[in-house]
Amino acid sequence: LVASDGGIFTFGDARFAGSAGATGAQNVVGMAAMPDGGGYWLVTAQGIVYSYGDAPSLGAATGSPSSTPWSVIGAPPTSGYDVVNGSTCVTASDCWVVEDPMGPVADHWDGLSWQLYTLPSDQYDSGQGAKAIACTSATDCWVVGDIGRIDHWDGEAWSDVPNPFEAKASGVTPDGLHLWGVACVSPSDCWAVGDSMLHWDGTAWTYVALPSSAPSPVFRSISCAASSRCWAVGGIPNGSYPGTSPYGSSAVALWNGSNWIDETQSNSYGLWSVSCAGINDCWAVGAAEPPASSLNG
Repeated sequence: LVASDGGIFTFGDARFAGSAGATGAQNVVGMAAMPDGGGYWLVTAQGIVYSYGDAPSLGAATGSPSSTPWSVIGAPPTSGYDVVNGSTCVTASDCWVVEDPMGPVADHWDGLSWQLYTLPSDQYDSGQGAKAIACTSATDCWVVGDIGRIDHWDGEAWSDVPNPFEAKASGVTPDGLHLWGVACVSPSDCWAVGDSMLHWDGTAWTYVALPSSAPSPVFRSISCAASSRCWAVGGIPNGSYPGTSPYGSSAVALWNGSNWIDETQSNSYGLWSVSCAGINDCWAVGAAEPPASSLNG
């Protein structure tokens, strides 16, 4: 038990490893114990973190008394782009971010510095922005974006990958293929969403029908907890911009392993991002009314 001044009270077999009571600590609002009971952390409302026993010092939001682990790491100074649309990390020394609007670029973090990559373009998506990225390993990453942009990283270089709409006549822009989100369960099971839904089976991207009951949704994000459990969120365009969203209502769809099921909600102006920690544990955030929703299966 911890008091607001950092005093610690132990009961039963709980180990006493020290307290912040004598340090002048104020507004202690939380405590977390190590799983083995060998130590614990205290945190104040000001972001100060105190560690005791075997609990390692992991930093604090204020930098005192522990040093902060957070620092600002800028993109490559030659990039010239200032809008980061997506990010993902395979390991602590293998991270990617994608940018626009001035051109499609991906920046890679190797644990020490950023390296800039210009993404390839074809006759359809030349110069179009990158909106999202997902990786299954250091040698398997996907980027999607405007006008059907789909690019793949094989560990050595980025390459342009055809999308299902590029069978159109040369010079014709693929209809309905602005892609905003991508998620992968495995190297042979990925989804890209936007005005349409596309699936990667390890060989090619194919078009998958939207839920028949959904009135022309635009999906902005997708997250998969399993091959048979993916959530896509977005909105139903309304032709205007109420508040901060171009959507009159949200769009939510669930992949059950065989079909997409319309789970559209009518109580918001659109959802912008979704993340799933398990098949029955997902969160989605949006613009307004309400700003966040829980998807519990």
